[in-house]
Amino acid sequence: MVEDFILFARQAFVRGGAIGLVLAALGPSRYADSFGCSVVSIGDLNSDGHSEVAVSDPLFVSADGKGRCGRVWIVDPQTKQVLKTFDGRGEGDLFGVSMIAPGDLDGDDVPDLIVGTTCQGVDEAGRPESIPTPVSGIGGAYVSAISIGRGSPLYVVPVSRGGLQNIWDAAYPFPSLAALGDCNQDGVADFVIGSPYDSSSGRVHCGSVRIYSGVDGKPIKGVFGDSPHAHLGGRVIQAEGLGGERGNGILVSGGGIRCTEVTSINNPAFVWGLARGSLNRIVTVNPKDSDYSGAFGKTLCGLSDLNEDGFPEIAIGGSARGKTPLFRYSGADGSLLGKWRQRNGRFGLEMISLGDVNGDGFSDLGLSNVGDVSVPIQTLLVIVSGASDEILGEVSISEDQFPFSGVSLSVYKKDSKGVVAELLIGTASYRAPADWPGVVYVIDLSERKVVTSFSRSNLVARDAK
Repeated sequence: MVEDFILFARQAFVRGGAIGLVLAALGPSRYADSFGCSVVSIGDLNSDGHSEVAVSDPLFVSADGKGRCGRVWIVDPQTKQVLKTFDGRGEGDLFGVSMIAPGDLDGDDVPDLIVGTTCQGVDEAGRPESIPTPVSGIGGAYVSAISIGRGSPLYVVPVSRGGLQNIWDAAYPFPSLAALGDCNQDGVADFVIGSPYDSSSGRVHCGSVRIYSGVDGKPIKGVFGDSPHAHLGGRVIQAEGLGGERGNGILVSGGGIRCTEVTSINNPAFVWGLARGSLNRIVTVNPKDSDYSGAFGKTLCGLSDLNEDGFPEIAIGGSARGKTPLFRYSGADGSLLGKWRQRNGRFGLEMISLGDVNGDGFSDLGLSNVGDVSVPIQTLLVIVSGASDEILGEVSISEDQFPFSGVSLSVYKKDSKGVVAELLIGTASYRAPADWPGVVYVIDLSERKVVTSFSRSNLVARDAK
């Protein structure tokens, strides 16, 4: 996601590295291309038998001069035609830092979209917040529900920044989003927002998780973190059967964030499993310090019942930089069940459940992977057995392009058995658009190959907006 790009750029700049110097020198028109930061399948809008996709670029500069307002494109991946576009409201909004497709919210029989926006402000060059330069236009974050059929917002949900002043402090996508299905039984899907910089009753940055109505964006239920700087809501996903609960639950991560104002505070990482109906905590994962190298819970995924105790398991990823540890935990009590072997490269920065790919009765995982820019072949995706450390396959590209680690994974198509047949992968580059643009790939998992791909420059323009 975009915060990976920004954290990487900050590190390079602080070290005085060449990439950091290049980024510092780039003007408004030559900043990093984050096209593909988030990508989701939204349904067949033009009745051609294929689903359209929504693709975001939070660093997009609009034609009317709104620097880094962000944009979301609705694209037909078969023809690369743009059906509609939606922009952030103001400068530095970073519209599209997170995104979900919950289905039809307004009853017009057209799928809709929910988009997260960070509101980071911009410096004089039109770039998002940076350490050495003053920034203006910092606002409150918000989540916007978009009616694709009408081509306009349905409603906006404000999200607390809780005093967050600098994007460098953000280790998670903010705000984080997940679709939950119909929680309040009004016939429309609802959604959850994780706000890790929310505060309550003197608990600064304790974080929150709230369920909202898909109809009007009104809050249904919420829960706050237990302590100051708990950062509950760093990542949220839907998960089934947690703690023996029927139906969908919520996996949510928190802690482990090294914010500038809390570097001296013990800020342990954790993952909670919450019941969707009550938001009661039913599973708690508290890893040992030796279990992870930072940002524990940045990636979360539900697994099958591996130990046959009647409860699904949980896959949890770690650091955004360097080798990324991946763990299996019990969905019943949060105990550690196993660990996937660490490998070279950025393996598992994002992960997604693919269903039972190898026919052993257990769900398997798709793991993003970023290799070495010095080699001609780059591995985009690694398919790993959910029950063991076995690699079931890889998908690679052999083109002169290095996708950045901000990778978004989303299901594009499933087969009759519910196994993912085609997968969307969005990448966001840390170089200028003319060098290494962000790209969206459609992957055929059975053939282990790229079916089609497109960057922002490949899109076929259309006036409808």
